[in-house]
Amino acid sequence: RIVRIVCLVLSLLIIVGMTAVLCVFDGDKRKVNTETDYYTELQITYSAMSDDLSAAFDRIKAQNSDFVTWLTVEETNIHHPVLTVPNVTDSERYLQYLPDGTYSKAGTLFSSDSISPNLTPGSTVIYGSAAEGGIFEQLRTVSDGSQTVANVITADSRYQATWTFLSAFTKSEAQDFDFTRTVFSGNDDYISHLEKLNSFSGDTAERQFKGYEKLILLVGIDGQEQYCVAALLTSVRVLSVAPPVNNNTSEKYES
Repeated sequence: RIVRIVCLVLSLLIIVGMTAVLCVFDGDKRKVNTETDYYTELQITYSAMSDDLSAAFDRIKAQNSDFVTWLTVEETNIHHPVLTVPNVTDSERYLQYLPDGTYSKAGTLFSSDSISPNLTPGSTVIYGSAAEGGIFEQLRTVSDGSQTVANVITADSRYQATWTFLSAFTKSEAQDFDFTRTVFSGNDDYISHLEKLNSFSGDTAERQFKGYEKLILLVGIDGQEQYCVAALLTSVRVLSVAPPVNNNTSEKYES
């Protein structure tokens, strides 16, 4: 009788254990499907309306009003919306979570800046996960400063902008240089910042900066390391025209 009871208990434990394993496996599958479905749905919306990106972006923002732009890096799998956050440090949870709070290796792209070609000159930084499975994982392949990447493209409900590669580097290579700065004391300070970023490039051609350039920096985070790609705004295409706020409003980009 004792043997029978022991066998019964062991059988129950085996059944419980197998159920737990199946649940974990199914949970992982649901997690992957969730992140795939979440972004695929948005990507389909964006791509299906490529002839009218303004309308596409309006539909995407209707799903999440915190999306401020769409980021595409040509010849990569980076084709995702970017979330605006009030504070980058307090928002690093997005490296492992979707905007709806679901855990995901892909994470969410986020920035504390409003990314638009209509910004005043300066620097804009977009963050994402460079860990395995992260949206910015591919930034790791252009981190040695000797390679180039295809154009970076951003779009909001009114503009589509093309940014041309400047340099790629890691946080370790930058050492004490604060490459994520977005506030500068003046024109000379900003030019010095651009020159330092350019020094990480494998291109030996000398660049002359004027101080009104618009810079975008993509920062992929994996633990203590960061993989960075810097690009400069080269062209802007107007997708839609909104009524001017006042007669003094100017939206011309001077290259």
